[in-house]
Amino acid sequence: MRGAELHEARSSPGVGSFSSSAPKVHYQRARPIEELSTFSRATGEAGVKEAAGGLRLCVGASVRVVGLASGAHLNGSVGKLLSKDESNGRWIVELISGPEAGTTKALREQNLEPVAASGLTQPLAQPPGARFQFAAGDRVRLSGLTTRPELNGKTGSIVAKRETRWHVQLDGSGGDKLMKARHLQPLEVRGGVASVSAAPVAAPSAPPAPSAPAPTVSTPTAAPRQLPPASVPVPVPVRRPPPPPLRSILQDAKPDWKEKDLVAVMEKLSKAQVTTFAELQAALLAQGDALNDRLRAAGQKVLSQDTVRALRQRVDQEALSASSGRAVAAQQVPQVVIDLNPQDLPGQWFQVVHDLAMVREKPSLSARALARKDRGDMVEAVEESFDGFVRLRPAPKSDVVGVGRLLEDGWIVKDLRGKLGIGRLLQPATGRGPPPTLAADFVATAGPQPFEV
Repeated sequence: MRGAELHEARSSPGVGSFSSSAPKVHYQRARPIEELSTFSRATGEAGVKEAAGGLRLCVGASVRVVGLASGAHLNGSVGKLLSKDESNGRWIVELISGPEAGTTKALREQNLEPVAASGLTQPLAQPPGARFQFAAGDRVRLSGLTTRPELNGKTGSIVAKRETRWHVQLDGSGGDKLMKARHLQPLEVRGGVASVSAAPVAAPSAPPAPSAPAPTVSTPTAAPRQLPPASVPVPVPVRRPPPPPLRSILQDAKPDWKEKDLVAVMEKLSKAQVTTFAELQAALLAQGDALNDRLRAAGQKVLSQDTVRALRQRVDQEALSASSGRAVAAQQVPQVVIDLNPQDLPGQWFQVVHDLAMVREKPSLSARALARKDRGDMVEAVEESFDGFVRLRPAPKSDVVGVGRLLEDGWIVKDLRGKLGIGRLLQPATGRGPPPTLAADFVATAGPQPFEV
């Protein structure tokens, strides 16, 4: 192609141009492939630019910050070129290392030095036109949004595929979003630094030294030198599923709750500043009855001890699964069903030996009274607290009370130990089998007791 024709093709709108800084190539003979690689496809005004020293800058390339005077602490930081502001000629750089990693800066070309493929970061190579296949737990970054530009750059985790969009749980208090795949960039961990996976970017290289004009006839040429690898091995990060939503924890812990029950409890917890799994876990792990204390402080009705135990068991199970490092897809997680009233527990029969014994809602003398038992009545207990309360065997809703078998739910204290001048209320019944062996009949301090595994 003649020089004038080449110039006309380069100046035509919509037609990509070729840089002419490399030596001329004679197509009449074979040439080494690296000679052709010196030609770069332009991507418009903000496409490939020549930096100081002949190095190339392009959108998506990795660069190092150099030569800053007012922001000298940023020198040496590595970042990625996002775009170029044509109004002032500065490049928008997202820093991925250094003292201000995670921020974006507008820097001049003379303060940017391209980083080769063997530098600190390497983009994840993908076939042209291929779409990244996400899985639950993948880390992604939002980009390319025009209607919600304030979300660009935010990071989160993939939860699941929803028809044509991906359910993304944003970090922090960003909430959940449904995003198209083209607005998601997969995040990979490279050498301890999180970087955005992108399409392959040609590594900058210095142009070859000028040589004598090549002959116009085909002649044998030396074998091309070995090119460096296009990419470096990338360690695969361990995928960890995001913590489950609070609603899911409540559903798993109390599968018999209806929709209105879930909504009521979630509203109650929100008024006590418990809206996430982490906040619920912290309240349940705190000393004492911290969760109910927060509900009381917010003017809300407290949760029953059965509900608190079920929530604690579900939270402990989730913490154990997370600590083991097993990444399980959401659809593979089995539904947790906790039977709070099992009917196959071994029981112990007691006889009332006082004029009356009150059946209470909780193992506390201040709890609401449900019923009373008179002297000589027989009760069957399936659970015992360290401060001397026994829980009566709960009756299933469809069960019919048989003769001689009183199925009730509630707690009775065995011995008041001198309170109100009253002593023992219950004693093990004779003729109904040996009583179970207990580690301690009573303990000095009432309430939860520590154990060591």
